[in-house]
Amino acid sequence: MSWWKLRAIQDDLDTSRADALVWIDDQLRFEQEAQAWARILGPRILMVSPDPRRGISPGELAAVRSFLEQPVF
Repeated sequence: MSWWKLRAIQDDLDTSRADALVWIDDQLRFEQEAQAWARILGPRILMVSPDPRRGISPGELAAVRSFLEQPVF
């Protein structure tokens, strides 16, 4: 059975038809199926898996900002 958050993100992307996606979740580093799906999407997705003990870092926030400012294609 797949991870419920992955199914929710996939459903949302199917509905919204967004060009790009940022997914931030401290569990992502452990979810192999989500990582495989992200590899299929390639440059359309940025996955950030912050350390749950410290939260999202300034560097991770900068990566999100940079990703969102760049054209997807």
